[in-house]
Amino acid sequence: MAETTAGDILSPHTHQIRDLTQRLRKLVKQAVPRATDKVSPGWHGFGFHDPKAGYFCGVFPQMDSVKLGIEFGRLLPDPQGLLHGDGKQVRYVVLAGRRPATDRFDNRLDRGLTRDRYQKKLTLKSASGGDGE
Repeated sequence: MAETTAGDILSPHTHQIRDLTQRLRKLVKQAVPRATDKVSPGWHGFGFHDPKAGYFCGVFPQMDSVKLGIEFGRLLPDPQGLLHGDGKQVRYVVLAGRRPATDRFDNRLDRGLTRDRYQKKLTLKSASGGDGE
């Protein structure tokens, strides 16, 4: 069986969703340059991993939006109400093709996703002696 590619994940989607997915992947890579992303066919998306912190987020194209799933997102402050979900640790930012929501998210990505989230996850790892999962 052939390995699933980014094209396989993106091909069923509209140009708008493909473009938004690629822009979001690029933003995550710019915010966390040492991160690698891998195609995740089971989740129909792209998982991002940091060499030290491990998995920290995923980008998941949907039919009419793109979700950014943030591992340990429940630990992030969310005064603008961008984070969705009520699970024990993961929160999602749901982006449609409209620029205002995307711009508002772009402006917060570097501060929220990288600095606060990594510090909290690394603190959790140190405290538990494990991987923070």
